[in-house]
Amino acid sequence: MLQVAAVTPVVFIICFFGGILLTAMIGGFSTALFAVEHFHRLSAYGLPANLMAIPVISFVVMPMGMFAMLLTPFGLDVIPWKIAGFGLDIVIAIAQMVSAWGGNIDIGKLPGWYFPVAVAGFLLLAILRTKIRYLGAGIAALATALVAVAPSEPPPDIVIAEDGNLVAIVRGQVLAPNRPHPPDFIFDQLRRALAAELDQPPRLLEGVNAIRRRDSQGRSERLSAVELRNARDALRQAATSAENRFVCLKGAWCTATHDSGYVVTIVENPAYFGAAGDTADIVVTPARLRTTGCRSGALLFTGETLRRFGGAEVRIDDQGSPVVTTAYTRLDRPWIRHRAYNWRSGTFDGEPLAFNDSGE
Repeated sequence: MLQVAAVTPVVFIICFFGGILLTAMIGGFSTALFAVEHFHRLSAYGLPANLMAIPVISFVVMPMGMFAMLLTPFGLDVIPWKIAGFGLDIVIAIAQMVSAWGGNIDIGKLPGWYFPVAVAGFLLLAILRTKIRYLGAGIAALATALVAVAPSEPPPDIVIAEDGNLVAIVRGQVLAPNRPHPPDFIFDQLRRALAAELDQPPRLLEGVNAIRRRDSQGRSERLSAVELRNARDALRQAATSAENRFVCLKGAWCTATHDSGYVVTIVENPAYFGAAGDTADIVVTPARLRTTGCRSGALLFTGETLRRFGGAEVRIDDQGSPVVTTAYTRLDRPWIRHRAYNWRSGTFDGEPLAFNDSGE
């Protein structure tokens, strides 16, 4: 009996920490697929972070949260909530400490088929109780091996964020955005998805001011014939000196020339839309224009287009033609049907068309 009593605490401690380790490993592996798909990276120190945080959650945060709920009807829940908050502060401190270690592994964008196949394999492994479940592990392992050895898709040449304010030219591991200080979250996502390591910020034109005139309703007025001609000349001149890097006139436009010879122009001030359409091959504007195309035939992305179909990638194929891939190719799914909703009329804009079918 004395021997059993002496061994029991040791066994309990081993089982306890072994359970935490197993829980952390299962949690890490089960969420790894989703982290890779949505954030394009793996956390190298997720396991030690969970090992430190799970005991705090298990012995401080969750019990105090339960006690607080039971004591709420009596107005005695303040102290349990404060203790639970203290535990959450510890968890946040652990997260910040582990984040400072670095070590995140950037995976890049994976083929579209990989995520559903790997998740299907994981579900077979997790749900089934017969030996067939090992088939799920084989499916996930085979899919991962194919991704590792198979040649990857070529990256896009141009990426366009959903709001139309951020556009970037992709050239190898260099990402050239149209904004000197792009939004951190979106830009970091692009960098990880495209495995880009270097940034090439735009060059701002000095000593030139954008024309800013508005009518009585606050809309940008059109440029005069002389101003339009000057704007075309300025855009052409800037494009010739902007190879794979944007040159910007603050408050008006940004333009760049891709390796393929395509000129990409982002129009911030709608007054310059006509000049951009006459000089560029691809025009992007965050403004919600009603027009569906440029008179010059340039490929056009407007705030309305991007609201309906999400962010876009443009790849110049071997024939020199732009191939567009949007986040949502069709709007006939209930969870994305709202993108076709017209807030002015309170109705949906016609049938749920595909991007290329809409003429935009």
